Amino acid sequence: MSAEDPTLWERTPANAPASSPGAPDSVVPAVIGPYRILRQIGLGGMGSVYLAEQLAPVRRQVAVKLVRHGVASADLFRRFEAERQALALMNHPNVAQIYDAGTTRDGFPYFVMEYAPGEAITDYVEGSRIDLRGRLELFLAVCDAIQHAHFKGILHRDIKPSNVQVTEVDGRPVPKVIDFGLAKALAGALTDDVKQTRYGTVLGTPDYMSPEQLLSDGQADTRSDVYSLGALLHELLLGEAPFDACGLSNSPIDEVVRTIREVDPQRPSRRLSQLVAKGEIERLSEPAVLARALESDLDWVVLKALDKDPDRRYESPAALAEDVRRFLDGTPVVARRPTFLYVLRKYARRHAPLLIGSAVALALIAASLGWGLYRARQEAERANLEEETARQVADFLVETFAIADPTRENGSTVTAREILDRGAARLDSELAGQPRVRAKLLDTMAVVYLQLGLYERAEPMARQALAARERELGAAAPEVATSLETLAWILFLQNRNAEALPLVERTVAIHERRSGRDSPQVASSLNNLAAIHRELRDYDRAEALYRRAAAIQEAHHAPGGGSTDLASTLANLATVLHDQERFDEAAPLHERSLAIRERERGPDHPETAISLNNLGWFSYLRGDLAAAERHYARALAIRERVLGADHPETALVLDNLGLVRLAEGKPAEAEALFRRALAIREARLDPRHRNLADSLHGLGLALRDQGRREEAAEPLRRALEIGTAAWPADHPRLAAIRRDAADLGVAPEAPRAEP
Repeated sequence: MSAEDPTLWERTPANAPASSPGAPDSVVPAVIGPYRILRQIGLGGMGSVYLAEQLAPVRRQVAVKLVRHGVASADLFRRFEAERQALALMNHPNVAQIYDAGTTRDGFPYFVMEYAPGEAITDYVEGSRIDLRGRLELFLAVCDAIQHAHFKGILHRDIKPSNVQVTEVDGRPVPKVIDFGLAKALAGALTDDVKQTRYGTVLGTPDYMSPEQLLSDGQADTRSDVYSLGALLHELLLGEAPFDACGLSNSPIDEVVRTIREVDPQRPSRRLSQLVAKGEIERLSEPAVLARALESDLDWVVLKALDKDPDRRYESPAALAEDVRRFLDGTPVVARRPTFLYVLRKYARRHAPLLIGSAVALALIAASLGWGLYRARQEAERANLEEETARQVADFLVETFAIADPTRENGSTVTAREILDRGAARLDSELAGQPRVRAKLLDTMAVVYLQLGLYERAEPMARQALAARERELGAAAPEVATSLETLAWILFLQNRNAEALPLVERTVAIHERRSGRDSPQVASSLNNLAAIHRELRDYDRAEALYRRAAAIQEAHHAPGGGSTDLASTLANLATVLHDQERFDEAAPLHERSLAIRERERGPDHPETAISLNNLGWFSYLRGDLAAAERHYARALAIRERVLGADHPETALVLDNLGLVRLAEGKPAEAEALFRRALAIREARLDPRHRNLADSLHGLGLALRDQGRREEAAEPLRRALEIGTAAWPADHPRLAAIRRDAADLGVAPEAPRAEP
């Protein structure tokens, strides 16, 4: 049991507010839990949103969303719970963060979010006269947020300007995606199934809904959100939604459905010409610049995102964002066919300083044209290949997890391991001819097996993924670095550090060659390399590597600022320092790590709980039990509320609190904590997982200190058995278990003779 940090090991891996304020609900209490209601700031079909003041443990303003009393129904409760669950799954700077959730005294659910006062993204860009690049950069942040939701298995299904609020932080605009009230799980369910769209009563905003989302056949997928993002991009560029010219807002629902399903939107550049001709350009920033951008690339990007056929759209928000980035970088976009003249124009614009005034300009273009055309085709092919790979991976995973459907299993429960085992069995039979897709799935499933503590299943899959990627992509591909990190992570957690070390050294070399010595990818790999050297007790080398990683990360942020990556590195560096009992040097690093996470993630975020747990361990080592208990109690409250009472990370804090209770001479209270941690770990982890040894060890000590020595022997014997298999003979945690087991006369079981 010790300080921990999950990122000790990192993988490189409508214009009104959301709802218009109305009269406050007369039955809303003045205080809900630790939140004092100040005023209503939003009113929608499902819930009311209130500005509130949190009174404890910290004072701050928050937003409280509460089911509206006058419209409550079973379906509405389920949709409200779906939104609450969706927000709890996500952790992204451009998604409104959930802090707390509960039920009022009269049984109405609520949840508490960060309060980020702002305005709809379209209102913000028009009011601030943001230029084209600024609008597109805001849009990229929104795409990243929706991609994060998809990664977490959540469709938003109601992307529109009012659900993207922009606030200013340190003078720069930050978009926040809000209102997941129509969210849907990609696989499984957030709640019991609720039909979100019914013909004649559309839940959502038709102007931004894809054709398939308007149907009630459940066919909406990630590409439906891509369509909505395309509609949002259209409005950011032109100041109106794609079908505003058709007058949808005043049309009956059947006409709305017909238009969206059958009528193609105008090419944005043509619509811009009409607006200019009518003199309706006051709200548009730089119409001449916009016209050139639309005609060259953005027409193609918008129309690809808005294609009525989902198969012809971008496969994901990430793919859409990548094409927008290509436009901003002046490289050919995937949405447009790379013709001779198109590539020539792109080349000339990117290399204008080399060409203007040069007598050999035409010769340079001619000499480079073949290469430029080849690169454009290569970029387009690679992007299409990545999209197709992502689609096939998603399809395979959805089908794999669909086997957990009780209707397909005669009502029986399917465990996570059974689901994975069945998916692994399908890999060779169904994907033998698709090596890239197979390698991606092998790597993904290896990580999931690893997180379940099933190292013997994770390792061969990681090795197969690495071999396949080296064979298909070459030894220096970024995908190879990902597979190296996965395999090294598996070996690291089995304390096979000598085997993991050269793998991580290779990842550092790959990232240095591809991204430069001072890139964030290199910093991430240095963090991993330092973790191995720490386990090898080479504290000087670990410290040097952590300091280099921190310096790189510091250089990518303003002085005094920092990212959550930097917070992790500082916490890891502090851990190495207090390994050497350099507590005075470690203390400010722990405190700065906590300050960064509280600022970037909020005081009730799971990453903040990591720093609190680290500070608790640091205080425990220094003998400051009151401070340790205070930090652990706050970390435990966060993890129970956000991750759940039965999460393995919750068990870690329970173990550490148990140690504090032992040190305070309260073994009976310690016993209860260790038993609860043990129950969580036995239910969630492999029976041989090394973390079980920690809980068993603590339980044995708590029983011993109550004079129950005979009872203490069994948990210590199990701890010794698991620890001996999990750690090398000289590991300090195993040494502590051996010492305490010997004190009770417990020895490891002798090997049994083979019959």
